[in-house]
Amino acid sequence: MRKKRKAFTLVELLVVISIIAVLLAILMPSLQKAREQAKKVVCSGNMRQMGVALQCYIQENDYHLPVGHSCNVDDPNRYWLKVLCKYLKQDLLFQCSADTAKDFVDWNRPLAEQTGRRWSSFAINGLLEPQQGYDSLKKIKKPQYCVYVCEKPSTPNWASVDHIHPDKWLGNISLAKANVAYNRHLGKSNYLFADGHSQTFEIEKR
Repeated sequence: MRKKRKAFTLVELLVVISIIAVLLAILMPSLQKAREQAKKVVCSGNMRQMGVALQCYIQENDYHLPVGHSCNVDDPNRYWLKVLCKYLKQDLLFQCSADTAKDFVDWNRPLAEQTGRRWSSFAINGLLEPQQGYDSLKKIKKPQYCVYVCEKPSTPNWASVDHIHPDKWLGNISLAKANVAYNRHLGKSNYLFADGHSQTFEIEKR
């Protein structure tokens, strides 16, 4: 006598599929949050490395801050982030893993051919330039409270802009949020301060 083969019925198969679908629905938000948390950690670590490089730079340059955003430098090697890279054994990330923008420059191609594209995911404080008179820690009363670098928005209008003018915000929290990627990392963002320390926090009205 032939043994009768056991097999799943259609009903049993549908039940199994339904259970898997329910489990996925439960787990997906947690997995997504874990992925976003990982991106936040990577970006935060990158910002800390920027801070280490910045501290090395200011010690070597009589407490002056590196200057040069893409609007006022012709040589890409004078770009502030390129300058900081020289003080580390590892490469800094120019694009945050949570930055959804696609229009970044290819550093292996001539930059003159890539006008209007992003140089990085970050923006520096436009007030900390020589022409503004605040390019040195000696001129800043509390550098530990002065933001030097923030994360910039991913929107197209920020493609060719990589510095901010916080003096024009005049305490306007909405304008500040429009100029900073304030919620890139689970409602928070990373910042590098003029003294070289970095911090992750949420923008809030005080």
